[in-house]
Amino acid sequence: MDIALSALVILLLLSPGAAFRISYIESDSLQYTVDTSITGELLFIVVVSFIFNAIGISIANVVAPSDLKIVVASISNMLSDNTEALAFESISSDEIHLDWSPVVLFTTFTFFLLIFASISGKGFRKVVIKYNWDYRFQFLRISNQWWYFLTGREFGLKQETDFDYIQIDALVSCSEGDYIYSGELSKFFFNRRKELNRIYLKGVFRRELNLQRTGLDIAQSDDNDDSANITSDGESKDVVLINQQSLEKNFDESFEKLSSSYFVIEFKEIRNINVSYVKIV
Repeated sequence: MDIALSALVILLLLSPGAAFRISYIESDSLQYTVDTSITGELLFIVVVSFIFNAIGISIANVVAPSDLKIVVASISNMLSDNTEALAFESISSDEIHLDWSPVVLFTTFTFFLLIFASISGKGFRKVVIKYNWDYRFQFLRISNQWWYFLTGREFGLKQETDFDYIQIDALVSCSEGDYIYSGELSKFFFNRRKELNRIYLKGVFRRELNLQRTGLDIAQSDDNDDSANITSDGESKDVVLINQQSLEKNFDESFEKLSSSYFVIEFKEIRNINVSYVKIV
C-alpha cells in the first residue's frame, strides 16, 4: 500500500510534464509521437515537470505559504511511507478521524498545474512553429514525418503564403483493380502508433491505372510550385514543381469525377502517393 501510494504521488508530480508534452504534440500517445526514443520522452517529461512544479511552488509560497507547508509535509510523508502522519489527525479508542486537507490541497495544486501545463504546451507549439525551432531541434518536432509532409513544413512551405491547397494523387489497390484517386487534401488522421491511418479528399477524380500512361505526368508540367512524390514508407523520392493551371490540364476524359463530398482512403490501401502544394494563379 505504501509503495503504491508513493508511486501515485510520483506520477502526479510528473503529470504536468506529460500534459505539456501531449498538448504540445496534440497526441493521445506518448511513445509513438515523434521519432525519438521512450527514454528521451521520459527525460523531457521529468525536466518539464520539475520546471512546472518549481513554478507552482514559487507561486503557492507567495499566495498561500501556510497551505504550501502542509502540501510539502504531506508529500514528504507519503514518499517516506509515513502514512500515519499524513492520514490521521487523532486516534482514540473509539474512532479514527481522517484529515483530508493535505490530500485536497495536493489535488488542487496538481489540478491547476495540469491546466497551466496544457495551456503552456499549446502556446509553446505556436511559438515553435512561428520561429521554426522544430527544424533546429529534433526534440521539438511536433509530430512524425508524415505530418510535416502533409502540411508542407518539410519543405519550409506555408499555406496561403507559398501554396493554397494540397493536391493528393494516390495509387490505390482494391478488388476492382488499381486506381489513381486525385483530390484536394481535407484532413488526415494518425492511429495510436502515430502512423498515417486515413486521408480525407474532396473534389475527387479517379481513373483506372493504365500501364501505358503512368498517371499524372506532373514532373514535366511546370516549374512554379513545390510537390513531393512519397512512397508508403514516408520516404521523399523527389521534389517537382506544379501550379493549378498545369494541374487542371492533366484531367482528361479518362478521369471520372466522384459525386461524394468527401472521399476517405485507408492508408493501408495506398501503394504510392504524390503530394502537390498547389498555388492558384
